[in-house]
Amino acid sequence: MQASIVNAVKSGIIRASCHPLLGKLFDSFTHDSVAVFTLHRMRDPVNNIHGHTPEFLRSTLQYLRREGYNLVSLQGMHKRLQGEGPALRKAVAFTMDDGFADQATVAAPIFMEFDCPVTIFLITDFIDRKLWPWDDRVSYIFLTSRLSKLALSLGGVRLEYGLSSISQRMAGAHDIRQRMKLLSEVDMLDSLERLARSAEVVVPQTPVAPYLPMTWDMARQLERQGVTF
Repeated sequence: MQASIVNAVKSGIIRASCHPLLGKLFDSFTHDSVAVFTLHRMRDPVNNIHGHTPEFLRSTLQYLRREGYNLVSLQGMHKRLQGEGPALRKAVAFTMDDGFADQATVAAPIFMEFDCPVTIFLITDFIDRKLWPWDDRVSYIFLTSRLSKLALSLGGVRLEYGLSSISQRMAGAHDIRQRMKLLSEVDMLDSLERLARSAEVVVPQTPVAPYLPMTWDMARQLERQGVTF
């Protein structure tokens, strides 16, 4: 079988698969392929975390189980794509990035509830609290700046962002992150420092709420319960 792996990173694709009509399209799409959904944060209003709601993840897994999809681990997917075991049909795999605390406390129990394998890619220095992801530092800068407007140059382009509302701040952070992804690592880190100075924000060296990682003890416990890291 010539199978392809599709990275579906937008939650809208998962939502579409749960629609009765679009679900049929998703069914044919996964006939001889594997859909790999890459998730990130889980919503936790108590800790001011924005992301997928527990209800959304639970309803998605309910749909996939009800419709007979084959929920596979990433390792199992690779083995079966290499011809070890039965061919993949209607196969879906889930991964999560970075190793945030909400992935352990909110997402993992839901995956376990539906006996759904999930692979979490950890940033080891993040778990050790030696650093935190640059894109989250961008969000922190936009959300904590006391300015009403932010202006800076990035890649030779003069940029200005309004900071008078949460929606403006989140939109500005999203735009900057997309632009910084196109830069080299050196230029990206330099731009991050200039962004912090322009916003008059001192970024902590170690992650702070709501960007806290899970602990190694949490990861070991989840690994004993079947989560792959």
